[in-house]
Amino acid sequence: MIKEERDTLSPRHLLSGDDFSAETAANYGWINRAFPDYELDTFAENLANRIASFDKNIITTITSVINERVVIPKNEDIMKTQTLFFEALGKPEAEDRIKNLMAKGVQTYGDVELNLAKYL
Repeated sequence: MIKEERDTLSPRHLLSGDDFSAETAANYGWINRAFPDYELDTFAENLANRIASFDKNIITTITSVINERVVIPKNEDIMKTQTLFFEALGKPEAEDRIKNLMAKGVQTYGDVELNLAKYL
């Protein structure tokens, strides 16, 4: 899938409120890989050991270059997004849904939290 196609999927998927598996997220380019949970510790340990084996100056240089080129959202954009999100939650259209979710146990460990998309 080319980048432009991936980018156009985001609004549709965000608005669906659905859950997506790691494999689906990897296919859409939202994450760079997916593997079973039981492999995570070994993967992380091997990656940490590999990175630790490189010269510190090289790691510092590479990190600096990456940090110079990463686009970080501006604080005012983050705040505007947060403000708009909470304004939307306060609208009457959202209140009934939120009350229903609260009555079913959202924000407590259980099926609603673990499978929120099913209850939205």
